[in-house]
Amino acid sequence: MTIADRGSPQQGVQSGQQSHPRNGLLFSPIFITAMNLVLAVITLAYMVRGFQFLVRSPKGAGDLHLRWVDIQYVLAGRNPFDVYFADPVNHIPQVPPYASNRDSRPLPEIGYAKGVSYPQWAYFGGIIFFWPPWPAVRIYWAVFNMAALAVTFWWAFKIGREHGRSVGLLFGLSCLAIGANCTVLGQGQYGLVIDAFLILSMICQQRNRSVPEGVFMGLAIAKPNVAGLFMLPMLVRRRWTAVLSTVVYISIASAVIWLLVKTNPLVMGHQWLLATQDFRADINIVIDPLLAIGLKMSMVSKLVAAVGGLAALAGIYAWRHASSLVQFAIASVVGRFWAYHRNYDDVMLAFLLVALAVAAFNTRKTWLMLAFLLVATALWAPARFYDHAACTIYLQLICLAGLAALLVATPRAEPAGSGSAGIHDKSRAD
Repeated sequence: MTIADRGSPQQGVQSGQQSHPRNGLLFSPIFITAMNLVLAVITLAYMVRGFQFLVRSPKGAGDLHLRWVDIQYVLAGRNPFDVYFADPVNHIPQVPPYASNRDSRPLPEIGYAKGVSYPQWAYFGGIIFFWPPWPAVRIYWAVFNMAALAVTFWWAFKIGREHGRSVGLLFGLSCLAIGANCTVLGQGQYGLVIDAFLILSMICQQRNRSVPEGVFMGLAIAKPNVAGLFMLPMLVRRRWTAVLSTVVYISIASAVIWLLVKTNPLVMGHQWLLATQDFRADINIVIDPLLAIGLKMSMVSKLVAAVGGLAALAGIYAWRHASSLVQFAIASVVGRFWAYHRNYDDVMLAFLLVALAVAAFNTRKTWLMLAFLLVATALWAPARFYDHAACTIYLQLICLAGLAALLVATPRAEPAGSGSAGIHDKSRAD
């Protein structure tokens, strides 16, 4: 065994379950119960509003409709990128005449494709998720999101339950009460389902189930700007079977789409990069200063992606003896900055949130509990708060500080004889 989790997702932060008494207001049963009541109310409000927008509201499911349109073209045997670039609004001179022998006319009942922001292999999973007719697909997608929320809650609850059922509820409700969840649900975004695939991949890694670990990761990388860096723990741990499973899944998915739309994956990959090269979204405290000094977005996106990828790799390698949860927390925070995101992608920070909670309850250190609460309250705030630049900057700085606190509390050296409570990792290098 070379690089493996010898213990639980909590490994790397020394467990204090037995050696630390249950003292201090922030760890008291009364405080935990009060927090759970507040979080239950917040969660209920977000869930009701989010699902109502997704299923019924004429203002909801906007992103879902974009994905649905793309899949209707795939099912009709047309490349959605061809249709997107055939729209005079989206035509750019750099696009070669790829579609000269393919039908790029818009379907009259749905119009031009307008949301081509995903790679070709994502359409393979998209066929499963978005095949029903509109508007029935809104209910169908709501079911997938319910399942994703259940996976997220149960995963966090089981980790926290080692410190008692009320602490397990705190962990689970903390994830459900993230304000971005409401936006993801209301717009029919991918974020919650991507999070669930990442969680399932991590659980498979901890149980040394390499093939499903890689397949779930391949499903998650339907959104590479969110999930791309989460592959790095596989590489650092030298889990080559899982890496191969991810590559095989992506290859098969791309080949199926190639057969359906008669466009080879290299061409579709180039089209995807052209369609997204100038994408800008909400404030990013790493990217925005580079644009302010006059660099072009196409250059900045490549530069920040490369530096961010190297930074995440360095961090995960430095903490290679920590748990997969700590490594996923690193990937989530760096991933939040290595590309532009809209605020609904903050759901990816659930890994940081749970990792900080684990560190706080394992050590019973007040400063770690305060770090958890600072990150948590920023994430629990309604998404509309982050329409304001100052609030978005605050959230991003708080998350960076939260990651720093987590890493300070996590030993880099491999601990001798981990005995911390929780779900035990059996992962090992191939």
